[in-house]
Order: sequence, then structure tokens, then C-alpha cells
Amino acid sequence: GDNVRGDNRRRSNRPVKMHVLARRFAENLADAVRDAGVMSNEGHIRVVMVDESATSAEAELIASTARGGRGLKDRPRGAHLDDIAAGVLLDRYFAGSHGDAEEIPPANSSV
Repeated sequence: GDNVRGDNRRRSNRPVKMHVLARRFAENLADAVRDAGVMSNEGHIRVVMVDESATSAEAELIASTARGGRGLKDRPRGAHLDDIAAGVLLDRYFAGSHGDAEEIPPANSSV
């Protein structure tokens, strides 16, 4: 295909639409966190983006070994794989093994 898996870019080096939407969401979230003055014990809550490549493949592996080797075969294709992949991503994040995390600053300055 035209996409390079895990790179989120097309061969023309333009971001894929989902990557653009995810970044916009992260910027809006960073704006909302800043505007609400939400704080943690360490200060302002950071909004970060992390590489989620290979989480789907890892989710498929987890699913294939689950439930006595049946995995999710008796369910509609893809059912719950996104849930498992999200769990893998969260496990990586909290273990600090997620790779580079890009901090997303607020998109708009306060008025």
C-alpha cells in the first residue's frame, strides 16, 4: 500500500488524515487542560503522543493465545482487538517502554 506501517506518512511525506486528526485532538486537549488549570502533583498535566505501531499485531498475538488457543475466532473480525491494542499501549506507557513521547503544547494561546 501507499502507507508505511508505523510511520503515519504517505510516500509524498504528507501526514495521513488520521494522524492530522489525532494531533488536532491532542492540541485541543492541551488547550482545554491549560484553560481549566488542571494540575497534577508534578504541575500541569502534559498531553503527549506516543508511537502505537505494532500494538495491533501484539493484540492479535495476545488474542490468538487467549481462550485456549481459540483467541477471538468465534467473534466478528477485529472485535475487541482495538481494546486489547489500547491495553498494550497503556501498559507500555505506564511501564515507560513506549519509546519517544512527543509533548503536545496547547495550539492556541490564552486570551
